[in-house]
Amino acid sequence: MSTWMMLSFSSNKLQKTRRQFVSLTSFINSFFFVRQYKYKVTRIRNLKIIALLFGILNVEKVTAAILPDETSIEVTYYVNGSASNASDSNSGAASSPFKSFRQGLYAAYKSNKRAKVYVYNGTYTEASQISLSDQPDKTKLIVIEGQTAGSVKITAPNVASALIYATPDKQNMVLRNLVFDGCKGTAFEIGRWEPVSSARYVLIENCQFINGGGTGLTVNTTRDVTIRNTRFHNNAGVGAFLTVRDASISDCEFNNNQ
Repeated sequence: MSTWMMLSFSSNKLQKTRRQFVSLTSFINSFFFVRQYKYKVTRIRNLKIIALLFGILNVEKVTAAILPDETSIEVTYYVNGSASNASDSNSGAASSPFKSFRQGLYAAYKSNKRAKVYVYNGTYTEASQISLSDQPDKTKLIVIEGQTAGSVKITAPNVASALIYATPDKQNMVLRNLVFDGCKGTAFEIGRWEPVSSARYVLIENCQFINGGGTGLTVNTTRDVTIRNTRFHNNAGVGAFLTVRDASISDCEFNNNQ
């Protein structure tokens, strides 16, 4: 029987998750919510609740989510909004970069290859949803990586829906060194509710989801999710809303979310 865990993270105080590794078993046909006051948990797998007190989880049996396999990248696309020759009609090569964040994502997705999008430092403003829904082989790796952690800012002040929506059955997705700042809706969403998605192998690291008008991050019925060294701050919704199986959450900060 499938087993899922739902987590909703929010905090009025800045707290950093410590490296206390956890596993949860036998959590069947029910939902589990955590309103974050002081969250000290990381690694989650297959669900047995040991204790819940003021938002603190104490659980047993260390396990780890399986990370996406980032070896053997077949193609890399470059995005550099400040380059004088940048254009969305370019090839996306290092010498001929795309100008917009969205064009890099679309090129990677439609290539149907193990692809990486390398985004140079700067601010990228998007005016509509980036829907990644037509990749023929949804198991193909996509890595979206900023040049420097904290220096690649993506904003979407007028996009009420999820800014980036990955197809419900997407597998092998990596977000790294990105700041989603001031998105009106959810910054990134993957998976779906019904039928249960086959989304799997998601890594989010060295990112920030801040100053949003809704939930910072939504992960629906997705397996093998790793979130580390990521900050969720000042979102009008919860910082992160996760329905996951086999997940690892470590060294993250939640502050001033709903």
